[in-house]
Parts: sequence; C-alpha cells; structure tokens
Amino acid sequence: MGPRTKRLPLTPLSRWPLFLSYTALLYAASVLPLEQMPEVVTRANDKVLHFIDFFLLALLAFRTLALSSHSFFRLQAEGKAILFSLFYGAFLEWAQKGAAGREASFMDWSADALGVLLAALIFRISKLTRPS
Repeated sequence: MGPRTKRLPLTPLSRWPLFLSYTALLYAASVLPLEQMPEVVTRANDKVLHFIDFFLLALLAFRTLALSSHSFFRLQAEGKAILFSLFYGAFLEWAQKGAAGREASFMDWSADALGVLLAALIFRISKLTRPS
C-alpha cells in the first residue's frame, strides 16, 4: 500500500469563507441578466436548481453555525440556519426584479424552501454538527 495522506480537518473558522463565498455566488447568479447565464443553466429545470442551491446553502449554514467558535452562532444554529436560508431566498427573489429577463417568483422561493427543509431534516437525522 502507498503512503497514507493526512486529511486536514476544516476548522470552525475555515468554514466561514466557504459559506460566505457560496452565499455571494448565489447572489451573483441571481442578479445576472438571463442572457448572460450559461446555456446549461438556462436549459435546466429552474425549480430543481433552486432546490439544489438552497439545499446546499442550508447545509453549509448549519455546519458553519453549529461548529462556530462563538456561542452567538452556535446556540440554536439549526433554527438560525433555516431562517437565514429562507430569508436569503426571499431577498434573492426580490433582488432579481432589477435584472434583465428576471422576475421575482413565489414558486422559485417555494423550491428554495423545500431544499432548506430537506437539508434541515437530513441535518437533524445525521447529526452533521459532529466535527470532521
């Protein structure tokens, strides 16, 4: 067998840049005019993309908040992650009003919410708060 490589664990502090970068990426993708979006994105089912985007956002939020070194974030992290993800989805829908070819949609936000709720269920069942 070859030499074993050590896996470097993500520290609580190193989770924040990933979470914040993903949040910024979602914002940028949401306000980008529709004609500037890659064809692979525009041809995909919009509701499925919303579901996946917010499923991932909620998982990142859960892990980041639950493993935070600051008690403000760590206490009731699941609830804070759900609320943040739901409100961020609503904010992004509102922000799309100014983008060419985009419009705010309750159905898009509903797909966001379903992704968040599935992530919450998975988070609760699998105990993703365990440090890695």
